[in-house]
Amino acid sequence: AKQDPAAAAAALPAGNPALKRALDAVTTAWAQKDRPAFEIWAASLTDPGERAIARRAALALDAVTDPRQTAHETAAWLAREPGAKESAGELPVSIAQQWWKAKGPPPEVAAWAGSLPEGPARNNAVAEVGRLWVEQDELSASAWANTLELGKGRDQVVRAIVGEISQDTPGDAFAWAGTIQQEGLRGEMLADSVRKWAKQDAAAAQAAVATLPEGQQGNLLEEIGKAQGVKK
Repeated sequence: AKQDPAAAAAALPAGNPALKRALDAVTTAWAQKDRPAFEIWAASLTDPGERAIARRAALALDAVTDPRQTAHETAAWLAREPGAKESAGELPVSIAQQWWKAKGPPPEVAAWAGSLPEGPARNNAVAEVGRLWVEQDELSASAWANTLELGKGRDQVVRAIVGEISQDTPGDAFAWAGTIQQEGLRGEMLADSVRKWAKQDAAAAQAAVATLPEGQQGNLLEEIGKAQGVKK
């Protein structure tokens, strides 16, 4: 692929799932070496999955030099191309990271992530933007999280918020954790926040746990006991 990407591409049997990774390597090498020739070849692909892999490789390269433009091209690609959402992989996350690194305005990057078509690509992009934003400006990230639709993407943003604030304001972290939709993740983050809260104010933590349905209280009360050094 490095020496002759056109020959390498021609040697790959079309429609063979086992060669998807090889196709990814070929497309990346070709897009780097001769972009016009790559584009002609990519347009000739008839298999939707292979075409998506080729476009993803090109967009990943473009994101390094112009993440903002690539972000919008990626959004359009995800909306129109069959198989794109399934083949996007870590591309949305990489674009968010590159754009953030290039000092893209956080609200603009966040709006882009939230505008992507529903699915793993949007969830991953939203989660990554949330993680980056919480580290930079927790208040602004929290305000944005309140505008997100309930779902996996928002859950991951809330997870980042809880992790960031649970040490200093565990009560707020506990409240945020309770809004997580995924049951396992919600339990994990509630336990994390209540554990830290109990070390600062066990009575307040216990009162907060008492407001939850009885089925959710047991493990959290155990965490409070552990934080106080109480043995069963």
